[in-house]
This record gives sequence, C-alpha cells and structure tokens, in this order.
Amino acid sequence: MNFKRKIAGALITGSLIATALLPGAAFADQTCTITGNGVNSTNRCRIRVVKKLKIDQSNSAAVSNTININTSTGGNTASSNTGGSTTITSGTSTVTVTITNTLNSNTAVVNTPVTP
Repeated sequence: MNFKRKIAGALITGSLIATALLPGAAFADQTCTITGNGVNSTNRCRIRVVKKLKIDQSNSAAVSNTININTSTGGNTASSNTGGSTTITSGTSTVTVTITNTLNSNTAVVNTPVTP
C-alpha cells in the first residue's frame, strides 16, 4: 500500500507542477481523482484556478470636414448679336464628393475555456 501511495503522490505532484508550468492545461481539466488508497491513508487534492483579465481601451477623435466646391462650365457669352437668334450651348457640370470617417473602433477577443 505504501508504494501505491507514493505513486499517487508523485502523480498528483507532477500534475500540479504541470499545471503551474502550463496554464492552458490547468483550465482544461479541473478534476482530481484519488484511487488505490488503503486503510488509514491520507489523501488531499487541491485545485486552484485563478483567472485575471484586465482590458483597458480608450479612444479620442476630433474630426472636421470642410468642403468648398466651385464648378463652372466655362465663360460662355453671347453679345453683339442683333437681328438674329442667339443660342448658347454649355457643357454639363458634375461634382461628386464622398467623405467617410471611421473612428474609435476597438475589438478585444478573449478566449477562455468554459468551466463546468
């Protein structure tokens, strides 16, 4: 019986060391099973999982969009035209303005396992 207790103790100690060194493994399995214990044996199983997470995000933005648009098709004139029809054909004037302001966007993705 003493030999089995030493093996169980070594396994538990090894799993605790692995838990300390591999935090991902600590979250994967949070069970402790003690088997093979005999009369008057002392068994102890401690599992401590500490999860701390702090995320600070802040944003500041100042936007000023000023648009001045002048458009002209040209200096078209008709003068000194007497006694007849006067026709002026002018070209078209098209203005397209697109402003897109994308500000203050934060994303935090935290992958934590679900504990039972």
